[in-house]
Amino acid sequence: MKSEDLDAFDLSKESAEAHRSYGGSTFAQGCLLARRLVEHGVRFVGVNLGGWDMHQDITARLPERCGDLDQALGALLGDLERRGLLDDTLVVLTSEFGRTPKINQNSGRDHYPKAFSSVLWGGGIQGGQVYGKTDKGIEVTENKVTPPDLNATIAYALGLPLDLVLYSANKRPFTVTDKGKPITELFG
Repeated sequence: MKSEDLDAFDLSKESAEAHRSYGGSTFAQGCLLARRLVEHGVRFVGVNLGGWDMHQDITARLPERCGDLDQALGALLGDLERRGLLDDTLVVLTSEFGRTPKINQNSGRDHYPKAFSSVLWGGGIQGGQVYGKTDKGIEVTENKVTPPDLNATIAYALGLPLDLVLYSANKRPFTVTDKGKPITELFG
């Protein structure tokens, strides 16, 4: 409990301006903490922002979610870049499921397994690229990426051994990539 590493968790050491730039939400403070942890050498950090499962009333609920995400994520990316950490830090924004391209009868969107979007910054990814394409959000028509491919791309960026077989506690074998192939074209 007296480790100097615990200093990374002390958000009170950040300026009022830093807190304002990230925002006051729990997600915003999580992004600020993520930056501090990366600065302290933590290799893997996860920050979650729930509340995207909008099966009804999306018009009223979506702007607040987007506002929290945009402000905090923008501050995190800017901070990482200014501090020279973005080249060596991979930031991934993704969800657990796609959403229907059309609004449903409850003014919301439902789960949609055929297509979804993810965004990657830093970590050797060349910026300004779009990889994959749908026809008006219905079917993937170009450069389909599966969840194992996305995981393999993340693992590739992190320098993890893609084909190393690991064993779970009950001796079940698995690999980091689950047969996925990294999208190496994304890297500069």
